[in-house]
Amino acid sequence: MLKTSVSIANGHSLPRKSTNVFTNLKRSCDSNLELKMFHEYAGSIHCHSRYSDGSGTIAEIINKATSAKLDFVILTDHDTLAPLFDGYEAWHDELLLLVGQEISPKSGCHYLAFNLDKEIQGKERTDYQNLINEVNESGGFGFIAHPYGAK
Repeated sequence: MLKTSVSIANGHSLPRKSTNVFTNLKRSCDSNLELKMFHEYAGSIHCHSRYSDGSGTIAEIINKATSAKLDFVILTDHDTLAPLFDGYEAWHDELLLLVGQEISPKSGCHYLAFNLDKEIQGKERTDYQNLINEVNESGGFGFIAHPYGAK
């Protein structure tokens, strides 16, 4: 599991109960804040479960992440938001589980997309800029999963 740090200024913390965690996090970080103090959060930004090609259940991922003292895990299964629709995006005790989608065209160029409320189809796509535009137009955002290869 890749550990990643996220800093939030002035004591702002990740929102606890939310149907749209990313939107509330964005709202909680007012751009006019004076940057006096940062807090570091450790987590995994790209993890798969059995909803796609991962080997662990979500419960197992949560247990492993909690044991590793992670603050958050971003689950990005291939071509599905099923964990989001099944209600897994939430706080699990002290661990925040966020759900995104790894849009996975057969030709590579996988794209991690977040803040989506519907799945973006990617299997047969080669129009990568239009794929990114579709994510953005649906209110989402994202980044290339592994720019130097499919895995």
